[in-house]
Formats: sequence, C-alpha cells, structure tokens
Amino acid sequence: MKQTIDTLIEREADERRRLQAILEQLPVGVVITDSNGSVIQVNKRVDQMLGLKLPLGHQVGTKALLKTIHNGKDLSPSQGPLAQSLATGRPVVGKDMTILRKDGKQVHMQVSASIIHNRAGKVIAAASIINNITQQKELERRKDDFVNMASHELKTPITSMKLYIETLIGRLDAKDEERARRWPRA
Repeated sequence: MKQTIDTLIEREADERRRLQAILEQLPVGVVITDSNGSVIQVNKRVDQMLGLKLPLGHQVGTKALLKTIHNGKDLSPSQGPLAQSLATGRPVVGKDMTILRKDGKQVHMQVSASIIHNRAGKVIAAASIINNITQQKELERRKDDFVNMASHELKTPITSMKLYIETLIGRLDAKDEERARRWPRA
C-alpha cells in the first residue's frame, strides 16, 4: 500500500514538473488561478511582458498592479479577462489590451481567459493566455503612416494635373482650339 502511494505521489510530481516545463517554453504568457481568482501559477513570459513578477496568491479582479487600457479607456481590475471569466463562467476570447509598465513602456496584448471544470462540472480554476502583440501594433502604425504619407504625396501631382486639364477643357470649350493646342507654351 505504501509503495502504491509513493508511486502515485512520484507520478503526480512528475506531471507537475512536465506541466511547468511546458508552460515555461510557451511563446505566450500563461496565468492560472484557483476557483477564487487567486494566482497559483505564472510562466516567465507574463513577468517579461508585465515588467514585474506577478505574485502568487495575487487576487485577480481586486488591486491593479499596472495601468491597463482597453478601447482607449482605463480598465478596472474587475474588467480583466480572468476576472470576467470567473464572474460569468464564460470564456473571454481575444480581448485587446494595453498595459503601461512601471518603466514607461506600453505593451499591447491580446488576452483570452477561460474557466476550468473538474469531472463533476465544478469550477476548479481559470486560465489566461496572453499574447504580446506590440510588434504587430507597431507595424500597423508604420503601415498607416506610410499610406497617409503616400496618399498626401500623390495628391500634389494629381492636383496639378487636374488644374492643367480643367484649364485645357476651359479653353476647348471657349473654342480657342489653336491656343489650347499650343498650351502651356501659349
């Protein structure tokens, strides 16, 4: 009996180590809470994105550790994806957020969260996946800047051509065909 218990304990410890190794290798941030919203596991990507170590035991939906913005408005801790998922029992998928780190950097994130049920259907945890989309947002901003600049630069010669054509049409309408043929030298 003791040997069976020791084997089960060792198997569970191996599973925990395997899960932790997998979480640490993921290219996204992962936060796992218990059913009450207390943080029980975090991978290193989260700490890198936030610029601080997210403390185990931190209660999501209560005190804000960093300023968080969604759709241009400050987001309260209770409006975060994990807190929302725990409160409603429904997943939150792809919520775009921006955090302002203590070092002044802005990090754009896309966050999804969902609750986890046991076999009996009882909520036992919640998990959140955080994808850093800062580079994507920067590329979008650069693309928009380029399109705006190109549009502006193309309008200048087109405006000149438009004036030239309008003048030419005006001369043709005035039956001044000879002068229109020689224009702009006329």
